[in-house]
Amino acid sequence: MPRTRLLLVLPLLLHTVACIGGRSNPVAPDHSASAAELPASHGREPLSWSAIMGVRLRSVQLHGGGLGPDGPVLQHQFLTLGASGTFELLHADIVEQGTYRLDGLHLVGHTRGMDLSGELDPERGVLRLNGIEFELPQVESRAPTSGS
Repeated sequence: MPRTRLLLVLPLLLHTVACIGGRSNPVAPDHSASAAELPASHGREPLSWSAIMGVRLRSVQLHGGGLGPDGPVLQHQFLTLGASGTFELLHADIVEQGTYRLDGLHLVGHTRGMDLSGELDPERGVLRLNGIEFELPQVESRAPTSGS
């Protein structure tokens, strides 16, 4: 198989293997932690874990990704936390799926091959996970509407 065709098919194969690979039973997040509000910062409303559930978070910096025709390619990593205690982490040409639990500002999770440890930093607007920072969504403060 020519190298170019292999490079195009490899990410699809890796994604398929990750999706088919057995999933462990999800660990439900601690709802008291997900409901807890985090401090407001820089004119934004207070953040909560529930505000980022289901949102695709992007890494602040580029990291080593897949191989292109001219060698390694730098790419953003992406993280999505599900409300049921599962997550999906896309890095390089790999999709990792696993479970997580919350404890205050801390997140602990694992996949079949990796342990995750993270912490929300509301002042900087990032979730730091295994040393990689992911941007949190911007939630602007809302001005009161007339008649309320």
